[in-house]
Amino acid sequence: MDFFTPAYFVELQAGSSDGGTVTLECFDDKGALLGTASSAASPALQTLRVEGPFIDRCSFEFTGQTAVVDDLVFHPCDGIPGEGGNDFSLEVPGLDPPRLVLFAVLVAAAALAMLARRA
Repeated sequence: MDFFTPAYFVELQAGSSDGGTVTLECFDDKGALLGTASSAASPALQTLRVEGPFIDRCSFEFTGQTAVVDDLVFHPCDGIPGEGGNDFSLEVPGLDPPRLVLFAVLVAAAALAMLARRA
């Protein structure tokens, strides 16, 4: 997987009922390996996490016949390490209370309209 904006860490849940090994490898934009996380595969999903400056690309490999991957999480970089500020954060916009109430009213109105059409 390639990242449009480099990431500070990448994490996922992986497993396999076939056994074997699941591996997550992450690289920078020049192809240098930044880190590897590996675990024995089992039906219970295992957390694989790699941290490193400016992860550009990651690959997932497994040695069994099938694998399950879930809950991909990554944290984009928004700065250059060491140049001040919060180097590795991304502000996610939220709804202030009045907009949240408006959103809830619109969702409720849409649900009522759908119920009225069915009746």
